[in-house]
Amino acid sequence: MMHPETDPIFSSYILGTAADWQDLVWRTHIHEKLIPIAVLSVVHAVRISHGTRMLSGGIHGRLGLFQSIVLNLIVLFGSSCLLSLLLGMPSPLLMSPFAIALYTSVHTILYVSGLGTFFVQLHSKPSLARCFDLVLACIDAVCRTEGIVSLGLVQVQRHANPVIASSWFVQILAGALVSGGMPLIAATFHLHSPMGLWQMGTPAWVQQPSRLLHADLIGGAWTSRCQGAVDTASIAYLCTMAFFTAQARHASRHAPAISVPTRG
Repeated sequence: MMHPETDPIFSSYILGTAADWQDLVWRTHIHEKLIPIAVLSVVHAVRISHGTRMLSGGIHGRLGLFQSIVLNLIVLFGSSCLLSLLLGMPSPLLMSPFAIALYTSVHTILYVSGLGTFFVQLHSKPSLARCFDLVLACIDAVCRTEGIVSLGLVQVQRHANPVIASSWFVQILAGALVSGGMPLIAATFHLHSPMGLWQMGTPAWVQQPSRLLHADLIGGAWTSRCQGAVDTASIAYLCTMAFFTAQARHASRHAPAISVPTRG
């Protein structure tokens, strides 16, 4: 009997539906003529602005408007610029005038209007912190996955050097940097200073390498590797994953029952 989770037609339908929803939120504009900007782009701009405020001390931050805008652009482009530097490619900062205008405008509006400070105050309340974290995680899940593929994996696969273009190590590194490179940059230049006293110093992750084992880096590396395996039609890799998945499913179905003692 065919089960939905093993039916290729069912699986293709689910993946296609997810792709349609992602395409919808990326392409749907606030207003087709007056404000032809994707809704998700504005949502992500608000999320980046909020992340900038939280990075610079949250409610204790004392950055001026201009320095806050600079930090906002560092948060937005830092990881991708670092990857472009390693790959010897032009910086995305030089090729994204519309993104710079959009994210700077949104951050300025939130800063001047006080909405940015209001969001930070809400996020700082223990009763609302979990809700904020869940909402931000959902936004990050969509936008970072898109960034890993479009800004990381695609740049690697289109590299002029065939050794780099086909290197799974470079793919993993690209995914890790795009997803979790910003905390490394912030720690190196002390961008978390509430007073904006930036300076280059020895980051904590150099002295304590265990700090590199955080979810953003590992998740980005894993996502990039899985997507790279699919794009390059790595049959051996996919068959190996399918084999271990089937073995795990078989083991779970035939595992011995464990009796749980109950009180008489």
